[in-house]
Amino acid sequence: MQEGQNAVEAGAASDSQRSEAGEALARLQDIAVFAELPDEVLARIADKIAPYRAAEQTVLFRQGELPEFLYILLSGQVVLDARAADGVETIIEILTPVEVFQLAASLTNAPYLTSARILKEAQLLTIPAALLRQMIEAQPPLALTMLASMSRHYRMLLRQVKDLKLRSAAQRLGCFILGLGRQQGFPQRIKLPFDKQFLAARLGTTPENLSRAFATLRSHGVATSGSHVVVNDPMRLAAFSVPDEAG
Repeated sequence: MQEGQNAVEAGAASDSQRSEAGEALARLQDIAVFAELPDEVLARIADKIAPYRAAEQTVLFRQGELPEFLYILLSGQVVLDARAADGVETIIEILTPVEVFQLAASLTNAPYLTSARILKEAQLLTIPAALLRQMIEAQPPLALTMLASMSRHYRMLLRQVKDLKLRSAAQRLGCFILGLGRQQGFPQRIKLPFDKQFLAARLGTTPENLSRAFATLRSHGVATSGSHVVVNDPMRLAAFSVPDEAG
């Protein structure tokens, strides 16, 4: 009788594992970075994926640690920050869904250059970094996919460096608002994804300079309303901010 019960429990556990793997596979297929991979490659990755729900202020990893996982942010927000030798901290990036992050560290097994903590309760997927490195040696399609993802991330970083060197804080803010509008379907009233302290850090400026940037944008058709901005004249804002073409 006990053997029969154990067999039923084992079968139920096996069914549950297959269901979780199937759900992980479906999620991967919906993420642009993985969508074009062959099913057999996706299935192997999905088999090792672990879903992870994290509360605000949870630390995912710390600067200087060796990478254990590649992270995929499905919901919530993650802040990447860095600390100098004298203890000064700065925010490097604020991540929103859907974002695959720490790919370069995972593939090279190099220490994290930033720390990561949860800014807003988040749902993530984690993929063992060692598994990725092992699979890339044997799976050229995966290597090409990872290379394409790193290339897109490089372009994003280069665009941010250009912003810091070539645009004023008000222009950077204008470009950011226009980008949000594009993501949100070009509504007149655009929701800011985080508070103005984090927005200032994201744009590489101070809260005081951010306030001055918002004041500058008022003469270019932008008004603020709590956690929203109202863009009355997108063309006028674009003429002032001169955003890069998407891509």
